[in-house]
Amino acid sequence: MPTRLICLLCALLAKSWDASVLAQDSVFTNAIGMQFVLVRPGTMLVGRFEPTVSMMGFVGPGGAPALDDAALARAQAMAKRDAMPGFTEKIDHPYYLGKFEVTQAQWRKVMGNNPAIFQESKVGPTAPQHPVENV
Repeated sequence: MPTRLICLLCALLAKSWDASVLAQDSVFTNAIGMQFVLVRPGTMLVGRFEPTVSMMGFVGPGGAPALDDAALARAQAMAKRDAMPGFTEKIDHPYYLGKFEVTQAQWRKVMGNNPAIFQESKVGPTAPQHPVENV
């Protein structure tokens, strides 16, 4: 990508952000040790899916291709059918997002209970470090 284009993109992004957003810490740790990262305003492409099909990795006995031409054509048609162009999403305001899944111990500290199905009786003494589920 040409340097001029990169500079232009940086200038546009910097101009679109409020100075207070730029001043925010990019990482935050709360009182119980949960880590959060700052998601800054901007746009992004989400939901894009472009499956590809190749013969690589599909090798049969003696090194012969495991897929014949007809099977490869069907696989390529399915990949084309299932492809999605995605869409642009805009984030208008900054927010913090948890860097890791919420553990059962963290949930209990904040909420006072543990709704998880996979507690100590099922997974052993490390259950408090497992992600909370069933919420």
